[in-house]
Amino acid sequence: SSCVLYRQPHAIPRFLALCMLHAIVLEKWCLKRALATGLRFSGTEALQLLPKKERALINGKTLAKYNEVVRNCAREKRWQAAVFLLDQVVARNLKPDVVTYTSAGVGCKNAHKWQRALWIFGAMKHEVLPDAVAYGMAIGACEKGLLWEGSLFLLSDMLHQSVAPNAFTYSATMSACNRATRWLCSLQLFKTLPSRKAVDSFVCNAAITACEKGRQWRDALHVLINMEALSIRSDRVSFNATISACDKAHAWDHALHLLYGMRAARCSPELVTYNATMSALGRAHQWKLAVGLLRSMPKSVEPDVVTYSVLIEALG
Repeated sequence: SSCVLYRQPHAIPRFLALCMLHAIVLEKWCLKRALATGLRFSGTEALQLLPKKERALINGKTLAKYNEVVRNCAREKRWQAAVFLLDQVVARNLKPDVVTYTSAGVGCKNAHKWQRALWIFGAMKHEVLPDAVAYGMAIGACEKGLLWEGSLFLLSDMLHQSVAPNAFTYSATMSACNRATRWLCSLQLFKTLPSRKAVDSFVCNAAITACEKGRQWRDALHVLINMEALSIRSDRVSFNATISACDKAHAWDHALHLLYGMRAARCSPELVTYNATMSALGRAHQWKLAVGLLRSMPKSVEPDVVTYSVLIEALG
């Protein structure tokens, strides 16, 4: 199965071809492509995107100063400025490091310019060894581009390069699979995680979301229960996805139990939570419970069209 690609080096060639098509594995020209494509302004205009304080920093013309400004640009989704600064570092022969490339890539990824983020990652691989943060950036770009196979390839490449994946890279890969409706791949990856250190709330939530998409409500409950055993705090995403899985599987009693259990977990239900629970009740024609749940909703949670639609279904 392609889902376990990251543990099968012999399977890489097929995905290598795929990734080349999507400009994940790149030649040196890709940095020029990343720097040039879509930038419709001159260097002077690009500098105007930087506050005076940041322009003063790069006047020092040291890589450390450039990296500081590129990180700021990435954080604030100023991808054009981040790409321009990377271009300046290259032009000044300052030899960009993994921080420079990764920060510029994050800026592009955060601004939904995922193709450009992948071009930058590919260019980085020809100059410096990417670290776990850099791979996480590229995998996150694959997630935005729905390139689930690309995310699995990158996870495999991390192991090949002896770069240890972390919880973020695993959760991003699982999310990429979930978004591309490859929920089974996401679950298989979750079940093969190497250690407790690779698991956090984001990884667990990605696994629960995969269960929800696959209508695997028992598996979703299992992950949710195990979060407590692993001292990982469940949140609204955890409960909402599990309740939604129960709803799709007509397990209305479990959905209702989970909603009430949220309070014990110091997690306040929101409208999405109530709607998913009422939907489960509606499918089972448990109209009395549905009406009671509607009446028990706090004033801070206002019913919407979905709420009344599922209530009508319950009454029908």
